Amino acid sequence: MTGQPRRIMRIFEAQDRARRRAILLILLWIFLTAVLVVPAYIVAWFLSQGWPLETPLPGVDAPGWDARLGLGTAAVVFGTVLAGSWVQWNRLQKGGAVVARLLGGRPVSKDPEDPGQRQLRNVTEEMALAAGLPVPDLFLLRAEPGINAFAAGLTPESSAIGVTAGALERLDRDELQAVVAHELGHIAQGDARLRTVSLALVHGFLSLSLAGAALMGGGLSRRVVRPGPTLVFGVALTVVGAMGAGLARVFQAAVGREREYLADARGAQFTRAPVTLASALRKTGGDSDAARVRHHYQAELRHLFFSSGLTHRTLGLLATHPPLDQRIRRLDPDWDGSYVFTRLPEDSMTARIADALAQGRKTTIPEGSGLDPG
Repeated sequence: MTGQPRRIMRIFEAQDRARRRAILLILLWIFLTAVLVVPAYIVAWFLSQGWPLETPLPGVDAPGWDARLGLGTAAVVFGTVLAGSWVQWNRLQKGGAVVARLLGGRPVSKDPEDPGQRQLRNVTEEMALAAGLPVPDLFLLRAEPGINAFAAGLTPESSAIGVTAGALERLDRDELQAVVAHELGHIAQGDARLRTVSLALVHGFLSLSLAGAALMGGGLSRRVVRPGPTLVFGVALTVVGAMGAGLARVFQAAVGREREYLADARGAQFTRAPVTLASALRKTGGDSDAARVRHHYQAELRHLFFSSGLTHRTLGLLATHPPLDQRIRRLDPDWDGSYVFTRLPEDSMTARIADALAQGRKTTIPEGSGLDPG
C-alpha cells in the first residue's frame, strides 16, 4: 500500500513544480512585446536622422533617446500587436466549439446510438463529475485514424473536448477515460484559456509582420530608386514581427510542455490510475503515425493535442510536448521502455472515411453513428 501514496505524492509535487515554472515563462512572455520596441526604435531613430536618403550609415552617431519618437514607436508596436491579438481573441472567445469545428470535429449527440461514442459520452460525464466541472461539448474527429484528443475554450462552461475516431477504436475504456481526464485536467487548470491567449498573442506578432509587409508593398509600388523611410520601416516591422512570433512560439511551446506534465498529473489524480494514462501514451508512441492528425490546421494547433499530431518528433525549443518517454516515466516509474503497436480493423468505418476524404471522395455518415450532421 505504500507504493500508491508515494506515487500520489509525486503527482502533487509535479503539479507544484510545473505551476511555478509555467508562471515564470508567462512573465517572460509578457516581457517580450516590450523588448521588441527596442529594435523598432533604433530603426526609427536612424530614419529620423535622414538615413538612408541623406546621411551615410557610417556617419550617423549611435542612437540617442527621443521621448516623442520612443513613445510613438512603442505605440505602433504595442498597438499593432494588441489589435492583431484582439481580432484573434474575438474570433476564439465564442467557445471551444469554434476550434473543434475548425479541426473538422462533428458534435456527438447526448444520447448516441453508436457504442463507441456512447462510451465516450459516459466516461466524459464520469470524469467531469470527478473533476467538479461541467460536462464539456463533445466532438468527434471522424476522419482522424490516429490516437489523439484536445480541449479548447475560454471557460469551463464554454469548453469543448474533441477526440479522434482512432482513439475510440484503438483505446480500451480505461485508457479512453484517462485521455479524457487529461483533457479535463487542462480545462480545470485554465490551460484552455491560456492556449487561446497564446494563439491570440502569436497572431498579434504576425500582424506586426503583416503591417510591415503592407508598408513594404507601398514603398515598392512607388518605384523608388533608393530605400525610402516607409520601405525601411516596413522591413524593420516585418523582421521585428517575425522575431516576436518566433520567440512567442518558443515560449508557447515551453509553457505547453510544462502544462502537459501538469495535465498528466491532474488526469492521473481524477482517475486514480496513473499507469492507465501511461498505457494510452504507450499506444501513441507505437509507431510514427499512431498519434498523427491529418487536418491541415494540425501544425498551427498541435499544442492543443494530447500528443503531438505531427508524423515527426519536434525537438528542442519548438517542441510543444515533452518527450513521450519522460511523460510515461513520470506516470509509471516501473515502465520497461516498450511501446504498444495498434492497428485499425480492416473494415473500420474510420479508415474508410479517412481514406475517402484523403482521396477527395464523398462519403456518408452511417445511420446510428450518433454524429450531429450540423
